[in-house]
Amino acid sequence: MRVAFAHYSQPNDISGVTTGVLGMAKRLSADGVSVAIHFWMAPDGKDKEPDFFQELRHQGIHVSTAPRRSNLKADVLETLEFLNQWQPTVFLPQCITAHYAAAAQGGSQGLPWALTLHSDDPEYWATVKTFGGSHYRSSLVCVSHHIRNELQRRHIDRPASVIPYGVTVPVTPTAFRTDPFRVVFSGRIWEHQKRASLVIQTLITACRSRDSIRATLIGDGYARTDCERQVAEAGLGGSITFTGPLPPSQVQARLLDAQAILLMSDFEGLPIALLEAMAAGVVPVVRRIPSGIPELVDDGRTGLL
Repeated sequence: MRVAFAHYSQPNDISGVTTGVLGMAKRLSADGVSVAIHFWMAPDGKDKEPDFFQELRHQGIHVSTAPRRSNLKADVLETLEFLNQWQPTVFLPQCITAHYAAAAQGGSQGLPWALTLHSDDPEYWATVKTFGGSHYRSSLVCVSHHIRNELQRRHIDRPASVIPYGVTVPVTPTAFRTDPFRVVFSGRIWEHQKRASLVIQTLITACRSRDSIRATLIGDGYARTDCERQVAEAGLGGSITFTGPLPPSQVQARLLDAQAILLMSDFEGLPIALLEAMAAGVVPVVRRIPSGIPELVDDGRTGLL
């Protein structure tokens, strides 16, 4: 069995898809499967390889890179060249249009591949519409039952599997305490999807209501500067802090020191940040949005919707 992934790489990437891909690749490799990951890099070639590339290679995973070309056709041809050289048994492209187009081309020639729908957003529905046809030999994989139901609602009548993400469960979970009561947000600090302004206003309101509450935002994004400004104006710099991007081990350490995680997204698939927090015993406080979240959080029992 030879499994090839294709994904993007960028400095300080904190996406759930990246976390899921790296975790799956490491697990497959540990189980004796030959694994390759082909990373798409910035077109100017200025980004150096992130440190985790060497970590992957030390674990026996083949890592290759390519800068983005000047047009889609060139990107597709470069991806096909990788596939022809590595000869995978199955191809698992993630997120990049050129990788999906190459997979469709390879699928029409007999290469099995999986199109994974990580989230309920327009980009994935457009990808399914363009590259999900049966003649391309793709298998459709959904990370939640909600997304599979949405496939059926959209009259995409191809069979699809539901395969949720998996995360590592710590040996010892966090312990409950009220002082300090630590709340975390983990992910991209964006207004789009993640509703950063709603997150920060909720945390400001909570910290004003009780002196014992401490909030930490783990991650980065274009809305971080505005969030930090709001915290400073509220005079809550001692209660609400920003860590910036952290490696997985440090994220887990922060989770194991927290009691609650806040998520206010407009749309999601099955948030890995939420899975990691719940695995650590952290209580989710999340919006009841159509997604995999209500499949994971039983209101009043395993968290609060």
